Amino acid sequence: MKSKIFIILFLSTTYLLHSQSDFNIISSDFNSITVEYLPIYSDTSLVRIDNTEFRNADLLFGVIGNSDDSGSPIKPERRFSIGVPSEFGNTIEVLSTMYNEISGQLIPVPFPIEDTLSIAFEYKKNNEYSLYKADDDLVTFGEFGFIRDVPSQLIKISPVKFDASSNIIKLYSRIVFKINYSTSGTISSKPADDLLDGVLINYDVAKFWNNQNPQKSLSKLEIVNSVLASGKWVRFEAPEEGIYKITKANLSLYGIDANTVDPRTIKIYNNNGKELPEDINTVRPVDLVENAILVVGQEDGKFDDADYILFYGRGKSFWDYDNDGITIKRFNHNYSTKNFFWITTGGVNGKRILEKPGLNTTPVLSQTTTTAYADLEIDKINLGKSGRQFFGDDFSSSVTSRTYTNTLNGRISSSPISYIFRFIVGSTSGVTLNISENGSQMFQQNLAGYGTTKYTVGNSYLRSFSFTGELPQNRSVLNFSVVPLSSTATGYLDYFTIAYEKELKAFNDNLVFFSNPSGGIIEYYLNGFSSSNIRVFDISDFSNVKSVSNYSMLSGSECRFQFDESTTQRSKYYAVGNDVFKTPVNPTEVQNSNIRGETLGAKFIVVTHKQFKDAANNLKTYKETQAPVTISTIVVDIDNIYNEFSCGLTDPTALRDYLKYAFDNWQIKPQYVLFFGKGTYDYKNIEGYGDNFVPTWQSDE
Repeated sequence: MKSKIFIILFLSTTYLLHSQSDFNIISSDFNSITVEYLPIYSDTSLVRIDNTEFRNADLLFGVIGNSDDSGSPIKPERRFSIGVPSEFGNTIEVLSTMYNEISGQLIPVPFPIEDTLSIAFEYKKNNEYSLYKADDDLVTFGEFGFIRDVPSQLIKISPVKFDASSNIIKLYSRIVFKINYSTSGTISSKPADDLLDGVLINYDVAKFWNNQNPQKSLSKLEIVNSVLASGKWVRFEAPEEGIYKITKANLSLYGIDANTVDPRTIKIYNNNGKELPEDINTVRPVDLVENAILVVGQEDGKFDDADYILFYGRGKSFWDYDNDGITIKRFNHNYSTKNFFWITTGGVNGKRILEKPGLNTTPVLSQTTTTAYADLEIDKINLGKSGRQFFGDDFSSSVTSRTYTNTLNGRISSSPISYIFRFIVGSTSGVTLNISENGSQMFQQNLAGYGTTKYTVGNSYLRSFSFTGELPQNRSVLNFSVVPLSSTATGYLDYFTIAYEKELKAFNDNLVFFSNPSGGIIEYYLNGFSSSNIRVFDISDFSNVKSVSNYSMLSGSECRFQFDESTTQRSKYYAVGNDVFKTPVNPTEVQNSNIRGETLGAKFIVVTHKQFKDAANNLKTYKETQAPVTISTIVVDIDNIYNEFSCGLTDPTALRDYLKYAFDNWQIKPQYVLFFGKGTYDYKNIEGYGDNFVPTWQSDE
């Protein structure tokens, strides 16, 4: 059984079981619990639907256990959560029962009706209805998980049993069952908090089975003030990958008086521009991560007119090594259109770029080429109005053809080009897709629509092809064209990528390249710069960039250097000639915040957007001083969560991480959370409504 870890708190009163009258705890200790369940049926009447008579079986406090099985007889279930000492070894005994039999066809699970302005359902049998016969199990185990570190097990009771062959329905009126606990658990001397009283029906015992979560991750972080708690902070963007330069004039534009700054204390922060990992076992940045930078002229403690700062920057989409350190993949942020960098001054000296001296020996490989990439992904439309996926250009009977041009500078013409693309058919009928490169047809396939499949808005196709041959002026001219198989057929290009081999030749005095996967001592042969003023940086680790020194040759437009490269952690380099650096954009001063430094905490967290801050604070005042049952409350700005947990980038995982951080560290443990403000699927405001104030978490599709 797959375990699940629950770290978000229960809010619904549905879980407050002790006030409900349909069950009694006969006995409960550390060995077992015995429960008497007395089902309450709110409606067992007959109802005629489309000339067919069905029997209702509405169960008070019940849920439909087979809600996805439209057309099958409905399966009402009563569910409880209990604490258990461990996941395995628990058993169920049914001790006694009472039931009545009534005749009739049990009402089926309804079919939702699509394309209506309001929720509508259709009650009809599916093809397997007449074969249905309920299983004999009255009480079964559901999912296992952890609620605030207490192992918990869902108990599912099925008091309605139907046999379609005889049209007989058994309605149980009394079920007494016993759950015998595993003997493998341990008892804690410190009980779990009282929020679980009313969530677990055996809280009196289960509260001592806490702190046994073997999969507990997002390791507890000790409270430490955020770096944003003090000092002047300016946030800016680096739209594309490269080496960026900040001058004295730039600092002035940022509102920083360089004449009062000790340049040795200048610091720049960035958290790599990638989405936070949703996998709770994956390490993530803590607060803002200081990046190594180069401050030219800092030695005298003054920022003179000729002094400047160099740092490595990149946007929200770039090519980098995957977690294995070998595979190169495209990273594209699903939630943010920008990658933010932060600059501050003062305090201790900042982190600086160190030298990486080259070798002077006999190489095993002279590397003169590198794998290079081009890509296109433009988000325009979310077909399902749900999920993370937005798609790009559309194709239909009105627009059957689109052409995309990319210059593949320095391409080695004898090496094949690899293309990968993803295409969506967003209609019931399909299209024939044709792709050509510089007039040569490279791909043709009939792509089916989604037909009569319910709850589907498109079929996706991930395909690839290759091209070998000359490209005039190294220009890739990709043409996508469709032949719609009906007048309503539509398609959408999600993205395409191009991988090719190129010379280690600079264009516009910039060059990015990757080490050969074979490893060993490699000598790199770089050329194409406009002068011998060439700087090379090892950017394999975004926060620990190094400056290559001790070149084996530096002359004219060429540069050579050697390193002993690893086969398990490849290197990535960026070279700049003639000081052709990039310039940051959109500087904005950001006010201090320190939600990481909160120690007291509160039971009720209100996460809101600055537009609703006044209203949220009014709610806080009411909850703490005027409500019939007062509760300690804290209001948190979602932007502060982004700033301190995801480097200012929109990312719903930052919200999850903040709640976990609060639960681990606050003296008053949070019990309830309210997202105060609308949230949508449109993280990047592609549709232009600007109303994703507190983000929802959306599945990939």
